[in-house]
Amino acid sequence: MSTVRETREITNNISEIILNGDVDFSSSHEIKSAIKRQIKTGRTHIILNFYNVDYVESSGLEIIEKAQEFLNTKNGNIYIVCPENQIKKVFEISGIDEYMNIFNNEQEALNFIK
Repeated sequence: MSTVRETREITNNISEIILNGDVDFSSSHEIKSAIKRQIKTGRTHIILNFYNVDYVESSGLEIIEKAQEFLNTKNGNIYIVCPENQIKKVFEISGIDEYMNIFNNEQEALNFIK
């Protein structure tokens, strides 16, 4: 099953990548490619939707961190959308929640960006 379920262009500079399944070493290349495609088209605000993700490991977190570092140079950001569950706890334990924006749903993220 594909990790990147869908990519939606919301505006000229905002897109959402909806993830599915496990975010691990084997899926990190697919996620990295999806993020790169969005950046190449000029989208500097990327929402990563983790609502249908069952598992996240460190290689997936590393991809997100590197994308954020690159987007910082473009005045952009990665925005994480995930429910209050085990996945959100992974972000908290890893410390990502201290320097990245994490929202409970897509609308909260969009309101923050706009």
